[in-house]
Amino acid sequence: MLDRPAKELPAVAMICGQWQVRRKVIDHRAGARYDFSGQAVITPELFEERGEMSVDGNMFQAVRTYRLVFEDIAVRVLYPSGNEFVSLEYGTAQRVSHLCGNDLYAGRFFFESRDEWVEIWRVHGPQKRYSSISWYRRSTKD
Repeated sequence: MLDRPAKELPAVAMICGQWQVRRKVIDHRAGARYDFSGQAVITPELFEERGEMSVDGNMFQAVRTYRLVFEDIAVRVLYPSGNEFVSLEYGTAQRVSHLCGNDLYAGRFFFESRDEWVEIWRVHGPQKRYSSISWYRRSTKD
């Protein structure tokens, strides 16, 4: 467990703040492409993303929220319910996976610098089959 408060961990200082987000999603089942643009705010306890998703030319408000638990060697990413999603080690590139029912989420994270990172997902299963890529760039408003 944590020997010191999360706010004192170096990873917290590096990732916390406001981020510009762009995402492309390809739904392989429907043969459709979706685009997201918005902001992410990361605090020592929370990741929250808000923006607009373009679906077939229509714009919709979209929100994604996770709880965060910073530990000495990793940050645990939890659903708002507290259930585990993934654990990200403190490194520049890594692979993660998550089984949601029978759908497998295979992710890649590339932390390019303190000011930008990329998140890639391939999701396969009976309910979902899509790919997504998200680009995060630190907002100059920090």
